Amino acid sequence: MVVRGMILAHSFPVALAMREVTINQDMKALRLAVPDVREYLLRCCAAVKGRMLQNVARSSHGTCRLPTEAVASFPIPLPPLAEQHRIVAKVDHLMSLYDALEAKLQQSQADGDRLLAAAVHHLLYQSSVETEACPA
Repeated sequence: MVVRGMILAHSFPVALAMREVTINQDMKALRLAVPDVREYLLRCCAAVKGRMLQNVARSSHGTCRLPTEAVASFPIPLPPLAEQHRIVAKVDHLMSLYDALEAKLQQSQADGDRLLAAAVHHLLYQSSVETEACPA
């Protein structure tokens, strides 16, 4: 997770490292004693973005910083592993529905833009044809 940088002004980036990584002081990593909780924990961290960002402090020169104490003391519920897997599956399913709806919305907006352009073109073309056909 990112704990220092201007991105914390609006985002709380979190991700899973699928291999060994090296990080700098702008990030924190959680090493899990039970790796099976990683997908659930990732979604929990992403879900608390707003509350995490409330803890962001700014230095005198404006750099954003999320204090380690704020991260370490943040409560995350840990239901039984089977329930965690069910929650992850449900969240993933809902996110896929959201993605599909967002794609449909973008397509509808693009269709609307094309329709508007065609209507304007038609109106302008009709107007110029009628003007040419009926000289004053």
